[in-house]
Amino acid sequence: MQRTEARLPQATHQEVSGSCPEQGDQETEVARLGRELDEVKGQLWELQKKEKQSERTSAERIATLEKDLKAARAYTLDAGLARIEAETKLRALRAAIMGVSGPRGWLFRRVARKLVDSAQ
Repeated sequence: MQRTEARLPQATHQEVSGSCPEQGDQETEVARLGRELDEVKGQLWELQKKEKQSERTSAERIATLEKDLKAARAYTLDAGLARIEAETKLRALRAAIMGVSGPRGWLFRRVARKLVDSAQ
């Protein structure tokens, strides 16, 4: 980082400091303020660098979250379709069990009831 201090030429500096005793104090103050300005510029540069890194990290996190959200939606859709398919098969199985007549039908319905009761 470049320093931006105002300096007087040597001849002018000697002439001015000889004629005005306060000039040395002013030059010291200007030099101090110049150093403080350089420090503040350095701090500002560091803050901007951190802000850019933070923005990049945030953008990466958002992209990852969006990707995960799409995957979650796909899994939810797959689960919903699997549930519908399972419910359809269950209804078909129940209809088939209820359609069996005679002692076999009675036995199938009894087993089906026990399975449902044990599943709950």
